[in-house]
Amino acid sequence: MQLLITQWLAHAGAGPLRGYAVRLLSHFEAGPQGITTAQEKASPNGNLVEPLSQRELEVLHLLALGSTNQEIARQLVVSRGTVKAHTANIYRKLDVNNRTAAVARARQLGILP
Repeated sequence: MQLLITQWLAHAGAGPLRGYAVRLLSHFEAGPQGITTAQEKASPNGNLVEPLSQRELEVLHLLALGSTNQEIARQLVVSRGTVKAHTANIYRKLDVNNRTAAVARARQLGILP
């Protein structure tokens, strides 16, 4: 199911279902206490000092799909400034300085498929 939603998101246009699909996708990785499985694996190993929040994971998934800040803001119903703050937090937590590096690092850590 996760793969189907990811594939749909890659081809879907903007709309109310896109934001819902992103939220659904973020729940596939949720562990018992709401911490993602990837974070549980990464944090004990010292790979991430501070785990990504649920919202940061949603933004990261959209970054991986190639969405712009404007598209992310529209889908998550937040301002572009809020998206910039989330991406800055993602970069800091993953110890990277751009989108491409953030997605690559998240995949390396198992946070993204």
